[in-house]
Amino acid sequence: MNIGIKKPSKDTCGKCDSLRMKISLSASNVEEKLKYQNELDTHQKQADDYYKLKAEDKRLSKNDPKTKTVTFDLQQCLATPQLSSGVSFYLRQLWTFNLTIHDCDDDQAHCFMWHEAIAARGANQVGSCIHQFLNSIPSDVEKITLYSDSCTGQNKNAHIVAMHFASLKSHPTLKIIKHKFLVPGHTHMECDGDHALIEKKKSEAPIHHPCDWYQLVQCTGKKHPFKVIEMDQSKFFDYANLLKTELQIKKKDETGNPFYWRDVREIRIDKNNIGIMYFKTGINESYRRLSFRKRGSLAKLVPEKQYKRLVPISEKKKADLMQLLPYISDVFWDFYKNLPTNQADDIHPDLEHSDEDE
Repeated sequence: MNIGIKKPSKDTCGKCDSLRMKISLSASNVEEKLKYQNELDTHQKQADDYYKLKAEDKRLSKNDPKTKTVTFDLQQCLATPQLSSGVSFYLRQLWTFNLTIHDCDDDQAHCFMWHEAIAARGANQVGSCIHQFLNSIPSDVEKITLYSDSCTGQNKNAHIVAMHFASLKSHPTLKIIKHKFLVPGHTHMECDGDHALIEKKKSEAPIHHPCDWYQLVQCTGKKHPFKVIEMDQSKFFDYANLLKTELQIKKKDETGNPFYWRDVREIRIDKNNIGIMYFKTGINESYRRLSFRKRGSLAKLVPEKQYKRLVPISEKKKADLMQLLPYISDVFWDFYKNLPTNQADDIHPDLEHSDEDE
């Protein structure tokens, strides 16, 4: 029928868009135009190479029960309550969070969900969800490869490495963890498809309480209904504290070269060498070593629980939520009335971190 389907233009790569504009503006300067074109070609080839690498890892793990490949990402914040009334557009709402881990071997989505009075949405919380998932994998798995975007505030940092060390040390069968980071601007993964399905479904039922989100997500997915894991405070751990006690952050690798997280494209943790992070800065590069060890043994490496009480929300947000109570079932009024508050500024979590952080 001669119907064309174009590639979606939403969430295009900022670097690609910037370089294309520079190429367009330097049309009269052949040398400058060639420089920007080469930079664009190199960037896009690197992105394609990592997509191909992910496809190859998926193929290998589907044929080997001892390996597993997963992708993970945080969904955009889910507003709670979600109302059709226009009044909610102008008022602050409670955020519900969803970290989706997509198992590429069986095409199963695992959604780790909580709201902002339970926990924040940073590296410790992301790491706690991954740790929970690692504890649930089959006992015959010896090697797992994780893919994520390159957000340094949530996915690519020393807190996540400390979690990998602790998880690997305590796991009975897991021997190797690899964590690979897609090129910023080119980070579409299987879990993003899961988030799109949730977005399509969210208009089907009223959302008055975070548990309503949990139930809606649990009903998402046709072949494989999504698995929802409700994260209470007992499941969140303080991996940052491990970096002040049994581990330490170093600014140079073991050859004396400066270490920068922005350069890292892959890390590898080996059960036989806990405390050493092997890392690559390119797909064809050799592994380099970065030690997180202090003097002495890593006998425990057990993180402490992160929370002892509910996390306060801003007083302004609490006031807005009180205005929304007449629009929701009175069964949930006490939940909102009992939320603790403080005088901190109210910052949208989606604005704090992005894939371009590196």
